[in-house]
Amino acid sequence: MLKASYIFLFSLFLFVSCNKDSEKLEKPVDLLDKNKMAAMLTDITLMEAAANVQVKQNVNAKIEENLKFNIYKQHMISRKQYESSLKYYSANAKEFKEVYDIVLQNLSKQKGN
Repeated sequence: MLKASYIFLFSLFLFVSCNKDSEKLEKPVDLLDKNKMAAMLTDITLMEAAANVQVKQNVNAKIEENLKFNIYKQHMISRKQYESSLKYYSANAKEFKEVYDIVLQNLSKQKGN
């Protein structure tokens, strides 16, 4: 499961670092700080991995969206705030790498538990 998470995050990093609009994107007023963004990405990565296991067991695929909603609620942010922050960090490869490094540290800690 952790290996799939690393692959997902690496793919996401590659995809978003190729964004050509990075110079035009302004910092959102409600931008999540790097640690909060990393915590969100960590939780979403773990949730998606769990949802993929459940989907393989023929559980309703809509469960993933419900779990994401719970993650937004848990972190006390809106979907819009998460998405605008993800878009901003995605357009700024250096900052996104810093967030991604924190996510990997978080996942490694969870693997040890």
